Amino acid sequence: MKKEFREWHDKRRVYHEILDKVARRSGLEWKIQIAAVLERLPAQLPEPPQWEKDYQELDEYLEQFRGWDFPPELNIPEEEGMKAKEDEEEEDDDEKEEVEEVDDTFRNLHRRPEKRVFLALQDDNNSWQFPTTEIQEGQTLVKGAHELITNMFEPDASIVSMGNAPIGVYLDKYDDPVDGYFGAKTFYMKLQYQEGLFKENDNNKYGWPDRSEITESNHANSEKLYRYML
Repeated sequence: MKKEFREWHDKRRVYHEILDKVARRSGLEWKIQIAAVLERLPAQLPEPPQWEKDYQELDEYLEQFRGWDFPPELNIPEEEGMKAKEDEEEEDDDEKEEVEEVDDTFRNLHRRPEKRVFLALQDDNNSWQFPTTEIQEGQTLVKGAHELITNMFEPDASIVSMGNAPIGVYLDKYDDPVDGYFGAKTFYMKLQYQEGLFKENDNNKYGWPDRSEITESNHANSEKLYRYML
């Protein structure tokens, strides 16, 4: 995985350097854009692997005997009897628990509680893209990303910016200059959702896809960028 990333990253870095040189020679500037990567953290812990469950079960059983020095005259509890009793208690607990079904539609903020999901917009090609805007004069990347996201939520929403540095950058060269720009340079800024309601808008194809759903919906270059970035 690390070798695969380095091969991709080194090629992209050289390609970006070449594009920057061509843009300077052409006397054209880049259109600077901000893409806001809003993350909703998992609401529940993932299911542990079987070996970890077995280890925890054994550790809990042995915990009751730690520090004990059993004289040979005492009758030490048999492991099979203790285990059978624990199994009965676990079965009773399982029967009491009710599994709540979660609405898995993309517009549901609480979908896939065991995974990280991201606010994204679906374009005409059904690809998931992060909300993007052009940076304004005197505006920082952090402020621009935060304003972009907070304007999509109700005023009492809590959105936290995760650092001042972008987590990724993507250069898109235009076939022909547009408004005097050589292309678009998009910086991806990470934010985290804390609480609040999203402003519903039927005109926007928004959703909360997870990492795999975002990467699989995009073409080769973006797919790898999102896979490594997220």
